[in-house]
Amino acid sequence: NSSAHGCDTGIKVNTGTAAVSNCNIYSNKYGIDNKGTLYFKSGNVYSNTYGGRNYGTLHMSGGTIYANTYDGIRNAGTLNISGGTIKNNQYGVRNGFYDEDNVLKSGTLNVSGGVIQSNTQDGIYNYSGTATITGGTIKDNQRYGTYNKATMNYTGGSSGGNSGYDVYQDGNYKMSGSASTYSNGVFLAKGKIIEITGPLTCVDGAIKVTIEKPYDVAGRIVASCTYGMNKNNADAMLKKLTLNTTGGNKYTQGNRKAALRSATGTNGSIGNIVLSEEYYVTY
Repeated sequence: NSSAHGCDTGIKVNTGTAAVSNCNIYSNKYGIDNKGTLYFKSGNVYSNTYGGRNYGTLHMSGGTIYANTYDGIRNAGTLNISGGTIKNNQYGVRNGFYDEDNVLKSGTLNVSGGVIQSNTQDGIYNYSGTATITGGTIKDNQRYGTYNKATMNYTGGSSGGNSGYDVYQDGNYKMSGSASTYSNGVFLAKGKIIEITGPLTCVDGAIKVTIEKPYDVAGRIVASCTYGMNKNNADAMLKKLTLNTTGGNKYTQGNRKAALRSATGTNGSIGNIVLSEEYYVTY
């Protein structure tokens, strides 16, 4: 049991390997600043300007990072989260950022467990690099669960209860396996899609999709079944998606109601799921 407080950096690792357990780190500019290999196993990192900055390899398996002014962790190395809680920061995790010399640094983020919750902006801000989510929970953040502007692989875990969208997709977003969003779903910015890289095993209709206006036009690709570009796969994955038509998202094409369809070759390339229109024929 120890504490590190009132410094520029609470714990700094330049090289080598270190482990943190049962330590309170607070009231610093950086709670943790890592350029080596650091195992964060337990303890509390709170009330710093930044909870942590990582250029090396940081393994978080326990503990709580909370109530820091800006990022819980800002990552430009490899960050592996398998447990613990990151909460009540501005961003839970910022993956990729501009450093103090205004140079863009990219990160690799792997989340297999733990909870990222109740941050005042986003649970994860995937700005530059690659984020892979195989487990854990992202919930109750005050803007988005994840704001993706880079590359994100989402194969497990869950996201929901966020004030905005569970995923704001403005990059490359790949889904497969048991990945699911259970409240506000996925928002697709202009020209962005969901790339389905393997069969989704969530319940039918679990992934709500909202499309940015005015780009919600017939024929727009919503998802692409890249694990097998055929109609059987598209038909199966179509069942996992539902079009968000609540609030201001009515999705009308002229006087017709919009719907999701698996492409037939006429309305789009086979293997894609597209925005289409409902037609009614009177006999």
